[in-house]
Amino acid sequence: MSKSLVQKLVKQQKIEGNVQPKPRGKPRYSHLNNAETELREIVTAHPDATLVEFCELFAHRTGNWVGKTAMCSALQKLGLNRKKKRSGVAKQGQKE
Repeated sequence: MSKSLVQKLVKQQKIEGNVQPKPRGKPRYSHLNNAETELREIVTAHPDATLVEFCELFAHRTGNWVGKTAMCSALQKLGLNRKKKRSGVAKQGQKE
């Protein structure tokens, strides 16, 4: 153990009353956490939008930009289906 670590632990014991390790990293926050109604309205209004378009629509509506990955996971958590229906395409093995 180095001298500086011991000094740090003694100081922490005096101030906080313990020598427990502090939590690492920054807390994670997403603008999508409390935006269920906005997301549902956006998906209802634009059912064929891509993830990038959903991000842009959300940013335009709320003023907060989110990434594609965050948007995808938020839509999955809400159970909002983004799959597009294929219309006018014949199924394999069927004649038109």
